[in-house]
Amino acid sequence: MPPERSTLACLLLLAGMSAAADEAVQARALLVPEHEAALAAPMAGRVLEITRREGEAFAKGELLVRFDCAVLEATQRRHRAELGAARRVLDARRRLYRLSSSSELELALAESEVEKAAAQLELVQAQLADCRIEAPYAGRVERREARAYEAVAAGQPLLRVLDDRAIEIRINAPSAWLRWLQPGAAFTVTIDETGATHAARLERLNARVDAASQTIELIARFTEARPAGLLAGMSGVARFTPP
Repeated sequence: MPPERSTLACLLLLAGMSAAADEAVQARALLVPEHEAALAAPMAGRVLEITRREGEAFAKGELLVRFDCAVLEATQRRHRAELGAARRVLDARRRLYRLSSSSELELALAESEVEKAAAQLELVQAQLADCRIEAPYAGRVERREARAYEAVAAGQPLLRVLDDRAIEIRINAPSAWLRWLQPGAAFTVTIDETGATHAARLERLNARVDAASQTIELIARFTEARPAGLLAGMSGVARFTPP
């Protein structure tokens, strides 16, 4: 073969190899919040206040829902008074016992009354803790399921909240990619709603392959700080370059 034709063939072969190496594969990607929760009513009762509306932000520990607990508050005051009275009786029994004017049984009964009153107070205090729902983390309200002054049942959904400060990228990829895809792989994702392309890195693989669709879920994150303008629920195209 003439030298010119040999050189041309080599160049064409190298170009073909380079093109194959640069050929990317792609799959659909979905942005999901790292933390989200459906907050349900811990008790049956009347909602007095829901402090946030859809889309509004809140800090960790802020009050989100408050219930009408006037009856429980009155019960708490009664049990506090009963506990105070039981303690005064116990003090008197102890003084009489030291003076041999009270029996050991009477002293033991007075101690039991104090313990019973304290337990009743602890119970109502635990119930009062359910009168307030505080934010488990900083985030925003996705949806309100109830309104102020509505009577709700225990377990009824009240709010859906999410923490959108950290967004994960979920990708359903063909399971055949497992031949070459490993955690740490870099790729790009183009968001449909914004048209912008961002760098990302594969963080982990799901523990199971879906046998019906022969796909596996990939979980990834953006490599830079969270890009501006992105919201949970946006979707796009993830592009990987196989080695």
